[in-house]
Amino acid sequence: MKTNKWCSILLMGLMLGACSKDVIEPDNGEHTDWETNKVGYINLSVNLPSQVASRSEVFDDGDVSEWAVKDATLLLFAAGNSNETEADATFIGAYELALNMNVQTPAADALSSTAQIIQKINKLDTENNDVYALVVLNRNGQFTLNGNDVMFGQEAFSGTFKDFSLKLVDNQVTANGFLMTNAPLFATNGSVPSGTVQTLTKIDASSIYPTKEDAAIHSSAQVFVEKAVAKVTMNGQVSGTLSDTNHPLPYTLSGWMLDNTNKRAYLVRQVDNTWWGYTNSSDYRFLGAQPVNTGLYRTYWATDPNYSTYVAGSSDTGLSTVEGTTPALSNGMSTSNYCLENTFNTANQTLQSTTRAVVKAVFNGGQDFYLLNDDKTVLYEQGLSATHSLENLVARALVSEPTLNAKIKQSLNVGKTFGEGDVASLTLSAPDMNGVSQVTGITLSSSDSGKYNTALTFTSGDLEKLNTQLGTLYKYTNGAAYYAIKIRHFTDTQTPNPSTGYTENEHLGRYGILRNNWYQLTVNSVKLIGAPVVPLVSGNTNWDDTDEQYISVGIKVMSWAVRTQSIDLQYK
Repeated sequence: MKTNKWCSILLMGLMLGACSKDVIEPDNGEHTDWETNKVGYINLSVNLPSQVASRSEVFDDGDVSEWAVKDATLLLFAAGNSNETEADATFIGAYELALNMNVQTPAADALSSTAQIIQKINKLDTENNDVYALVVLNRNGQFTLNGNDVMFGQEAFSGTFKDFSLKLVDNQVTANGFLMTNAPLFATNGSVPSGTVQTLTKIDASSIYPTKEDAAIHSSAQVFVEKAVAKVTMNGQVSGTLSDTNHPLPYTLSGWMLDNTNKRAYLVRQVDNTWWGYTNSSDYRFLGAQPVNTGLYRTYWATDPNYSTYVAGSSDTGLSTVEGTTPALSNGMSTSNYCLENTFNTANQTLQSTTRAVVKAVFNGGQDFYLLNDDKTVLYEQGLSATHSLENLVARALVSEPTLNAKIKQSLNVGKTFGEGDVASLTLSAPDMNGVSQVTGITLSSSDSGKYNTALTFTSGDLEKLNTQLGTLYKYTNGAAYYAIKIRHFTDTQTPNPSTGYTENEHLGRYGILRNNWYQLTVNSVKLIGAPVVPLVSGNTNWDDTDEQYISVGIKVMSWAVRTQSIDLQYK
């Protein structure tokens, strides 16, 4: 595995197509005059950035399929005057790029990932002002083109780059290639953070040429793009025994999924200039150490549509969860999963806001079992022949509850007793969202016909008393237990585990998941049996660091910028 590069794709021979036949024509080798033909040429290089890793930065190419380019769009924005920022630049036109792409394996530390573009564009109304370029790869239906117009549904876009960047995309951004857009890059590295963020590529007026040949002999403007999703993978032994040496139960990890994921994201990553000075031990964690180009460094955080506005109990929190269910998760542990970024400020760095991985472990050979209260050492099964019989557990509870014990004694003939073996079978309710079942019916053994002087039956009131006496009974359907792993973004060194509470300077980004980052989770061990259902998360305002997990997991984040996390599976 290469750990020093963003991708393994060489984009070659990028051919330019037209959105509007009267705007872009095939080049016939003739020189074009800007004033006569009302068009000009710009020279761009589209880069999937590559760089050598240092400090905490680790990079990995990932899979070739993750870099496939199915369509490409160039969008241009024009400044109204020389003092206008890129955010205020106004949209002036979009151009479809028809491309031919070859994939090759680069030599170590020598990744080439640039597509050279000579693009013919419309003449600008204010040709002395700057133009800014945005490249979108793999639109995935998030918008369409109509000539040089960008269409969101039936509406043609008009407005500034800021307006465009804040357009929302849904989670269907990988079906036809991975959506990619310009990456926000900072002017200095993480040792002396000062300067500004650049997302668009600036093309000053003097770099728009009257002919294709003129554009080709001049230096190209560099465009750097990033994937709009995060990648998460899971590693570790798929089978073993619990690390609790007193109860070394065997288990098998059968599959996993991402949960509590964002439903929406901004089309282009949004950043906040207040982050760059945040530090612990001189580690300016939000900025890269090595440049992707002269004076341009990676940035490592974002604001998403629900960054500071999570509303528990609302009809749409913006997140999608399968809490309280028992998903099959039979996809195996080697499956890669992708999701939209999910970030939050420290005020919302809580369980209800955090994206997590859910791992399924199978115990007891895949057969149903029950746990009582918080005791994870005794597995109860239905049937009198079981080592720990649920029926015998209920019989003991019936005798222990004073009112029920008195009722049983009144029904017994002289010399007879009631205890283990006398409850032949049970009816139990379906588990609720916490995995809790209750006894709803009791069938007594008929092996001793002379045991009772009157028929012994239990009313609904009796069963209510029994369930109270029994305690909380958790059903593990098909032997499945679930573990929720909160996904970490920054390390303990970069964001120390807080002793009192979170602060933006020290703890922002400790948890969360960011686009174009690869989170590699490794299960080191499973300590105890997990939850009978996917643990509930909605409305849980506990801080992320107050939740105990019975799973040992390591997280490594790779650029894909890789972040790793090790986990010991357990559940309380």
